[in-house]
Amino acid sequence: MSEAKGCSVVAVVLVAALMLVVGFAVGGAVVWFLYVQDAPPPEAPSEPPQVVTPTKQPSQPTQRYAALLPLEETLRIEGPMPPMAVRDILLGGKRFKLRECYQAGVERNPELRGEMSLQFTVAGSNGVVTAAIERHTDFSDKGVRDCILKEVKSWEFPPQKSQSVVRFDLLMMSMSGNETP
Repeated sequence: MSEAKGCSVVAVVLVAALMLVVGFAVGGAVVWFLYVQDAPPPEAPSEPPQVVTPTKQPSQPTQRYAALLPLEETLRIEGPMPPMAVRDILLGGKRFKLRECYQAGVERNPELRGEMSLQFTVAGSNGVVTAAIERHTDFSDKGVRDCILKEVKSWEFPPQKSQSVVRFDLLMMSMSGNETP
């Protein structure tokens, strides 16, 4: 067997890498030392810092937004009306018409909120709402209640073999648009 003389390639690479790291460390230390030695001393402030007090902005009126949510879990249908037809109306564009009624009330009274339980009857032959009533409410604004009932009476559904009675609840609450914490 012959004995290999010299260093292995791995040892050479490791030594070179170590020398490179040590070189960067020493070089960085030298540069940092020279920079700190040549840096001018910090100047003392000539005047004390000015204290700035914020000026109070004029208060703006708080804008209130009306949130109207049909409570889907309260939906009850007696008759052949498919539940999806009612859900499409309640959760679709008609909900925004109901919200407009509530928004008008919130503009008159920003603290206006409550629940309203509605019932309406849909004629089977032509799908129009023939009657709409509030079953229960803790909502004080009669103008909003009347507006909502008027809107519900304008709804149309697909014709059915017989009439259907639909019940559901609305939750109405207002939120501030520019409250500050």
